[in-house]
Amino acid sequence: MSELCTIKANSHGIQLLLDAEADFETLITDICREFAASRSFFGAADIILEVTGRELSIEDLRIVVQAIELNSDVKVKLLADSNPDHEKRALMDLDDFYNRQRKERVHFITSDVTNGESLSYNESVVVMGDVRSNASLCSTGNVIIMGDLMGSVIAGGTTDKDCFVAVAGKVFSTDVIIGGVSGNIELEEEPKGLFKKKEKKHDASCFAVYNGRLLMEPMREGILTHVS
Repeated sequence: MSELCTIKANSHGIQLLLDAEADFETLITDICREFAASRSFFGAADIILEVTGRELSIEDLRIVVQAIELNSDVKVKLLADSNPDHEKRALMDLDDFYNRQRKERVHFITSDVTNGESLSYNESVVVMGDVRSNASLCSTGNVIIMGDLMGSVIAGGTTDKDCFVAVAGKVFSTDVIIGGVSGNIELEEEPKGLFKKKEKKHDASCFAVYNGRLLMEPMREGILTHVS
């Protein structure tokens, strides 16, 4: 057995102990070699995988899973949570794990998304400024905009309808898609002229998918309680 990659069978699947210092490319080569050599031992089976020894990003973990599946007849169905800080062990569906990681990882944009700019991220996004007119922002996770929304936003990629778009400033554009769901949302027109009412306190807004429809409500209405 390699010193870089140690494979152990346990009661719920396979534990993969990885060297913490080795170059990642070398480590993947070693994983491929070890699982190819053990192909007949493991046979064709659906397994639960637990990876220990080093911290892996979501991209690194995906590469590890691919290396295992391409060099053996096993299929990784679940991941075991090996974080020692967690009170109880959890088993996670692989796709659910990837979705959760994308939501929990956050990219901060410290300025406006400017006119004509088109940005895309494989994680949640917080914009500290505005999303300006003719600008577009695409995220596979949630989107939080601290300024105004004047451009277009996609959250949840093309499939994750459990994501949301929150806007702390004013909403001038409803060009929002969440998990492939769009909708025809009309903005209330502000009164003009002599009959203009006293301006009421501004509420942050939230876009979310509820019962298959894209909705926009003030945050105080609690629409986020319907988003898992």
